[in-house]
Amino acid sequence: VYSKTVFRFDTIAQKQVATDVITITNSGKTPLIIRKIDTYNLRALSYKMSSMTIEPGQSATMELTYKAQSRRGKQNSNFEVITNSPTNPVQVIKIEGFIKQ
Repeated sequence: VYSKTVFRFDTIAQKQVATDVITITNSGKTPLIIRKIDTYNLRALSYKMSSMTIEPGQSATMELTYKAQSRRGKQNSNFEVITNSPTNPVQVIKIEGFIKQ
């Protein structure tokens, strides 16, 4: 279970950084293994997982950082969290926001 599926940073200026945290909870009966986080080579996004294996009933956090750099305007991107979940093996997380000059 994901605490949110959208990383929304509203409006930031160029070269600013936006951050967010998503909590992933394992509601299953076996360990949930994060196999891959596919950012599609989105250089503006970085992440840090507290754990790549989540025991049943436990949670892990994903710290997200979006660096606006020289981008501007409306931002809409996605990345995927790929796990061994039998019911939801691929979770798409959306990134939304606006970068002003």
